[in-house]
Amino acid sequence: MKSYFKRRLINFFNSYFPVLLENFSLRFEKKFEKLNKSVETIYCFIKKKGEDYDAMFGELNQKNLENKTSIEGVKTSIEEVNKKILEREGYYEDLIARINQKIFDIEATLNLVSRKQNAFKKLTIIFLIHNIAAIDSILTVIHEAKRRGHKVILISINNKFGSSEEPIYLSEEKNHKGLERLGLEHLRFGSISSHDGANLIKLLNPDFIFKQSPWDNDVEEGYSANNLSFSRLCYSSYFGIQITKNFGNSSGDRDLHTDQALHRNAFAIFIENTKQAIETHKTGSIIGGVNLVTTGLPKYEYIKKKSCIKPVDGSKTILWAPHHSFDSEWLGFGTFPDSFKEILNAVEKLGFRLIFRPHPLFEKNLFLMKKISREDYDKFLNRIKSNPLFSYSMMDEPIIDFNSSDLLLTDGISMLATYQLTGKPIIWIDSEQHAEFTELGEKMIESITRIKVSQLERLKPKLQEILIDGKDDLADNRVKFGKLLIGENSPSETILEYLEQVSR
Repeated sequence: MKSYFKRRLINFFNSYFPVLLENFSLRFEKKFEKLNKSVETIYCFIKKKGEDYDAMFGELNQKNLENKTSIEGVKTSIEEVNKKILEREGYYEDLIARINQKIFDIEATLNLVSRKQNAFKKLTIIFLIHNIAAIDSILTVIHEAKRRGHKVILISINNKFGSSEEPIYLSEEKNHKGLERLGLEHLRFGSISSHDGANLIKLLNPDFIFKQSPWDNDVEEGYSANNLSFSRLCYSSYFGIQITKNFGNSSGDRDLHTDQALHRNAFAIFIENTKQAIETHKTGSIIGGVNLVTTGLPKYEYIKKKSCIKPVDGSKTILWAPHHSFDSEWLGFGTFPDSFKEILNAVEKLGFRLIFRPHPLFEKNLFLMKKISREDYDKFLNRIKSNPLFSYSMMDEPIIDFNSSDLLLTDGISMLATYQLTGKPIIWIDSEQHAEFTELGEKMIESITRIKVSQLERLKPKLQEILIDGKDDLADNRVKFGKLLIGENSPSETILEYLEQVSR
């Protein structure tokens, strides 16, 4: 049985297997062809992408080569620069070493000069000259500044002392000629506007500017303290110590002696080293005297250095110096309208010589206050000119007239103190309506002979007593007061030392 089924199975397999195998082969071939086509499609796609990638890689490779070449060029340039830097490094190190040595040498030289010259700096100092008659208040400062090697520039300018009819440029001409006589080189600003002059001063770039007085009304506007405040202003009193109290026109006014525009704008105000002067400026100035420098006054230094005894020639000479303050509401020292006739008569009868030296503002104020007519004044001048023993002083410096005289006759103000440095006697004509004296002013009149304007009959005998009889009881007082004015040190040297010190 088993062999039967076995034969049947073998016969079945032998009969149908080839057919099945053929059918399977046919179907497989079809499947394979289809698969092959898919593979070929994929292969073509991959091949195309490979070609695209090859092209892209070629471009990238080319660019990379180009970039590599550029980078190599930059690298080469950097290497060359570094090489040059390294080559120059030694040179620069040597150069720096030599420069440092030069700096060291210069510093050593400067230190040596500093020790020898006390840190000397050359200053530019301008002196504005509007009143040649008051040059003595700064003359020693000018000479000391030159002696120390500083650049000193003097500038002659106009003033407003004359009458309205007188051309203002004539005032500068007088200042110019006065400076020439003193042998002082200077610039002349009289022919230009004061504002142009102030601009030129700016261009000169001064370290300091000295003004002769605080009275801005005496000069043109461009030279006022406010217009010159671009520089460091300095001032040393042209009239000397403060002899009278408040300079204001009334008790309510500010003190013109200590609180004008110049006092407020000044870098330094040089004053005498006295308690009164310091306190007066501190209490009378709105800024409390913060710019005060106690040096002493160059004015007195100059007068003391230059004063001498008049040569003995048998004659006696009186210096008559009338003041300009005729207004009793202000200073009120002027007595000329009430005293000139008696003075002329007394001097003529005694046969003395007379030098008439009025204040620069004398004539202007005399007519402004209507104290005397022009006709009467002209008669007076003719009387002066017609007497061979009389003269009208044309001297710029008061010291020239001081040295040419034996006695001062005046009604005020500053000469009452200044003339005492000559050691010669003084007669003061007291107006009896003048401003109140300060403590120093009271001390000053202890050294002078006082004659009230209401007692002029005393003048002739007093002149004879002093100049002919030789009776001078106040000589010792004048010596003491003169020492008080001068102080112990040189004012001009002290001023220059201060200016140098603040400029370091």
